[in-house]
Amino acid sequence: TMLEEWLLDDGYDGGWSVHHQLKLAVVVAVVTVSSSLQFGFGTGVLNNLVDLARPADSVSIGHWAFVVSGFGIGGLAGSFLGAAVLSQRTLGRKSVLMLANAVAMLSAALLGLGEAWWVLLLGRAAAGVVAGVVAGVVPMYFVEISPVGARAAVGSAHQMGITLGLLLSQVLTTPSLGLLGSAELWRWTFAVPAACAALGLVVLPFCPESPFYTYHRAGSSAALNALAELHQSASVANHLEAMRQQAALGGGAVDAYSLAQLGGARSLRKQLVVGVVVQLSMQLSGIDAIFLYSTLSLRLAGVADPQLATTLLGATNVVMTAVAIAVMDKLGRRRLLLAGWAGMCASYAVLTVAIVAGRHADEPAAGGFHTLAVAAMMGVVVFFSIGPGCVAWFVIAEIFPTHARDAAMALGVGLNWLANWLVAFSFPLAQYLLGPYTFVLFVASTAAFGAFTYAFVPETKGRSLREVTASFDSLSTSPLQ
Repeated sequence: TMLEEWLLDDGYDGGWSVHHQLKLAVVVAVVTVSSSLQFGFGTGVLNNLVDLARPADSVSIGHWAFVVSGFGIGGLAGSFLGAAVLSQRTLGRKSVLMLANAVAMLSAALLGLGEAWWVLLLGRAAAGVVAGVVAGVVPMYFVEISPVGARAAVGSAHQMGITLGLLLSQVLTTPSLGLLGSAELWRWTFAVPAACAALGLVVLPFCPESPFYTYHRAGSSAALNALAELHQSASVANHLEAMRQQAALGGGAVDAYSLAQLGGARSLRKQLVVGVVVQLSMQLSGIDAIFLYSTLSLRLAGVADPQLATTLLGATNVVMTAVAIAVMDKLGRRRLLLAGWAGMCASYAVLTVAIVAGRHADEPAAGGFHTLAVAAMMGVVVFFSIGPGCVAWFVIAEIFPTHARDAAMALGVGLNWLANWLVAFSFPLAQYLLGPYTFVLFVASTAAFGAFTYAFVPETKGRSLREVTASFDSLSTSPLQ
């Protein structure tokens, strides 16, 4: 099978049974549906529900901004909460995901039954907590349970789960599709995350715990048994030796001291600046203004069915994420980032022109500008998917040495969620003040991030950590010093 071909690099000798393959596939599928899909669903579910969940007589646009941006605040709290729990090793990855599923049930109840804006805010923040935990825990869990040769396939399941969850939320809430996007049925939308969480709570107890956690809690013998559930013999030996080496370096626990050390290490300051800017750029590029407020923006542009157009954006995101996963190791991280920034900048410029011109054009010509606006938004999603959306997470992992990687990732994830909140909260205000010229802000931001990438972000594909470090050393006269 294709999975067996991937395992050849991991010493596969034909001893990995169909039972092992099926068990790994089931575990990955359950975690993807109960966790990763929830992340994407929570991101996009309110976009098309703005007219139904925000009746003008009960929830002002300011309160609605609080509700939508509560996802970012919850995500920030969830990311640090997950890191803190895991660093103490009192709970394993699987146990933390089960707790997140319990919070997801609460979130679904608040959003599905709440009437007041502050109840919706609490539900939205709870959904953000789930997403924050998922963003930090699921990739680690997948890496730790997968044979090396299967990590690319298993890791892509997380990203695809997020994009599919986003698309599912948009399909269900598009009124013209006749599903749940109506005044009578929209609250049933939140039965989907509740069902996903219920699946996790029922099935996750039967899934294996992270071998890395088992090694630290119960020793190498227990970890060996956990690895044997999903791996063939050669892979078990390699995995166990890697865990011993990581334990000897301190196990990668993330705490305040490790973050302070990271900031104080002169040898890593350039990497830290690059990592921070790349993480902030993902959200400050304006992509969440698209995923959270595209329906409002397309309505401003005069598009006849903005909800359906938003759903088309979600479908585009799924397709291009699959393309990005396929080409990332062929084209390189830096090249994809530069292409992403250039394409997003051009798309935002076209979107601005389409919105402004469409508002002043005669009826026959306006239809063409409305189509152009939708196409430009698709361009933003396409170039984000093949650039920063897929590559940015790899940059931190590939520019930092092992002993600093977990602390750098924790800091990057936290800043990412903070920027998520900033964009989600401020975009409605910016749209009120700037009207059709709002996206000029993102023309400027993507141009600036493209220039930064060109000047300071090295290529990491196929290069050792020593080679990457040497490229940072050559920037001794740059503003990164």
